[in-house]
Amino acid sequence: NMKATTLQDSSSTFDQYNASIVFDLFELPGGAVAHAFGAEYMEQTYADTYDGQSEAGLIGGSAGNSAAGERDITAFFYEAVLPVVDSVEVNIAVRYDDYSDFGDNTAPKVSVRWEMLDGLVLRASYSEAFRAPGLDELNAATTFSAEDATDYQACAQNNIDPCPSRQYNTYYKSNPDLGPETSEYTNVGVAWD
Repeated sequence: NMKATTLQDSSSTFDQYNASIVFDLFELPGGAVAHAFGAEYMEQTYADTYDGQSEAGLIGGSAGNSAAGERDITAFFYEAVLPVVDSVEVNIAVRYDDYSDFGDNTAPKVSVRWEMLDGLVLRASYSEAFRAPGLDELNAATTFSAEDATDYQACAQNNIDPCPSRQYNTYYKSNPDLGPETSEYTNVGVAWD
């Protein structure tokens, strides 16, 4: 009655299927315009299973709760290379992602390459990015830990020197209302060869 075996069984799967087609459709003064269309379908599962004694909080120094989640992601993308003239090339792209458990997002990108003189190139681009929270960030169960920390502010207020560290009850929680990470990227540069 005084012994127990603690275990944690964690697993995740990721299946991805994709298809794309690339072709030239029409001409500009700088050459043929290349187009690419594509689609992706992804399935993800996440499971983190603790033993019953740890979940019940009956094991000293061990704690945790089981959690699981799954999602399907459908995505479509388009990209085109536009050789406007011999010295100017424009690239445009857009991607649409739809998450079964989270929401959707559209991320555009545009870039320009201009060879101003022989060996002197000006480049500029703008893009947006999106990252949905991981399944563990949305679904993980609350877990307890006793973390070491030093409360320097309390030591300063009470004139305690040196300031010792001690254990604090700490709870790790997921957030089902977590939003996406988003970014905007702008780049301008000159390359000389």
